[in-house]
Amino acid sequence: KLSNVAFVPRFFTNAVSLSRCIGAGIHFDSGRHYLYQERPSNVISQLEFNGGHWLFDSCPGDRPSTDEVAAFAVRMRRSEAQRQRLRVSKEDAHRIFAHASPEAIKHLPEAVEGLELVLGTSSPSGRQCPTCIESKLSNIVSRRQPSNPSRRPFYRVSLDIVQLLHERATTLGGEKYLLHFVCEYTGWHKGVCIPDRKASTITLAFKRYVNKVLRTY
Repeated sequence: KLSNVAFVPRFFTNAVSLSRCIGAGIHFDSGRHYLYQERPSNVISQLEFNGGHWLFDSCPGDRPSTDEVAAFAVRMRRSEAQRQRLRVSKEDAHRIFAHASPEAIKHLPEAVEGLELVLGTSSPSGRQCPTCIESKLSNIVSRRQPSNPSRRPFYRVSLDIVQLLHERATTLGGEKYLLHFVCEYTGWHKGVCIPDRKASTITLAFKRYVNKVLRTY
């Protein structure tokens, strides 16, 4: 009964694992091309080196005939059935084709045989796809702890400016940007909408933030 055997489809021979042989006391001599058990004088199989592999065969009397093994041969035949058309949404096509641009997705049915885009779907732009956004990031955010960490609330506050909408678009109040404050010690976030990125506007918003912190906390 065979044990510890790996079946390899379409591999028309037997593969012998040396690590399994060593467990049974069988060793391989690559210089003299044979397998021996326990000691080199106890040769159990002669090997033939051919094409970068060591081959060994059974006794001629135990070897099956060609007719007996012909039934196991596999013949590859080209399929004559017509290939089914692939219907995908533009969003799925964006991911399948390596996050291609909307313009490239639009021309896919002309360039790819058997591909059909689902009507009514839209392809995400570079600003809507998280993977596309991350691939275009040029700065690496450091996660290391600061050498001089904050020891009390509002000891150190981080400040960033975030664009709320697309260019030439504003909110109902006329703001275009968000001034984002983060307290390093408490993790408290505060957002202030501002109409522009002028130094005077940012300075005024920052002073109001400081006054609120002093007044409230």
